[in-house]
Amino acid sequence: MARSSVKLRSAKEQAAAYAKSLGLYRVTVALFVPVTDEAVLAKLSGEGDIGGVRVAVVAIGWG
Repeated sequence: MARSSVKLRSAKEQAAAYAKSLGLYRVTVALFVPVTDEAVLAKLSGEGDIGGVRVAVVAIGWG
């Protein structure tokens, strides 16, 4: 697994844990990526459940 994939997974887990500690059951992670390719941004974006918290990732391209 690529290092960046591991970092993204860790960020999602951290966001879920923080949201849960606040009593929230949904959280959104904004991911800024230095690309403008919509296919890449779509692949990085998505939603899933982690520990009972719905985590949404929104990839935002720039460059």
